[in-house]
Amino acid sequence: MKKIFSFITILLFSAVLAVAVSPAVDISPGYLFAGFSAGSIISSIAIPSMVLGVNSFDLTKAVSDNPGGCSQEWYWCFWDEVLTFPSLPPLDAVGDVNTKALLTGSFAMKTGKQFYKGYGTLDTVTVEDESVGPYDSKSWKNIFKCDHPGVKQLLAGWLRTVQNRSLVIIAKDGSGVMRVVGNELYGANLADVKASTGAKVDDGNKASITFESYSKCPAPIYTGTVSFTPAV
Repeated sequence: MKKIFSFITILLFSAVLAVAVSPAVDISPGYLFAGFSAGSIISSIAIPSMVLGVNSFDLTKAVSDNPGGCSQEWYWCFWDEVLTFPSLPPLDAVGDVNTKALLTGSFAMKTGKQFYKGYGTLDTVTVEDESVGPYDSKSWKNIFKCDHPGVKQLLAGWLRTVQNRSLVIIAKDGSGVMRVVGNELYGANLADVKASTGAKVDDGNKASITFESYSKCPAPIYTGTVSFTPAV
């Protein structure tokens, strides 16, 4: 209905303008009406995408499926072993607003380097986003959390290995969308670990792990590949 009303408004405005301008330029009102109408319609379509860089700012409910949580399997690699990072589009680039947090390209690893798989206990794997910074300097903190069972040899050794190194972490949300924590400027760094064998038999024997990074947006969406074989 809004589009029909806008179209009618353009036609009425073009008709009035054509009648008003015709005597001054000695051109038939019909020709002027056709020209004004066509130009106005084209401008109404093209200007928002060319000037604003987006087709629409309407924030609508697009789908009804919206499950929470993340997959128990997640992926990680060492930040300094990434050769090329996927990138976010420039904020002023032409394109829909729903592409502004979508990464372009895939992770390319240095020779002999790769991604690895991680495991998190059901209902503990999560990606969280916090807006940080003062007015006019806003950015985002991207946070990955999970619990891993059994503070045994493998987990203890892994935590020692990563505690002072930056990572890149990819987690799939409940819809299967991959979210990335860590980018070319800021790796995902170990922020907190609480590990316990538990005091009682019915306590959890686990480590609760948190990694944090910073980004221009909530943890961006990744549609590229994740390679678990060494790069050549």
